[in-house]
Amino acid sequence: MTFIYGHNRKEVFSRLGKLTPGSQVVITTENDYRFTYRFTSSFVTNPNDTAIFAYTGPPILVLQTCSGAWFQNRQLFQFELIDYRAV
Repeated sequence: MTFIYGHNRKEVFSRLGKLTPGSQVVITTENDYRFTYRFTSSFVTNPNDTAIFAYTGPPILVLQTCSGAWFQNRQLFQFELIDYRAV
């Protein structure tokens, strides 16, 4: 699992809420690998919920940001890996 956290701010992850199932994201690493993921689901949880860190299935990407009136919750967006390659 690849896990990335970012604030729910205009410059960072504020547009995540506009994703629809099937949307794709591409991450390119410094060592020239490109990973393509497909958005599958999202859910809201509390900051004490660490269950996602016990994940042991196929490769996924999880993006986490804050949510709620006072940003008291955590919203997680899950993506399945559909392709990776050297660029």
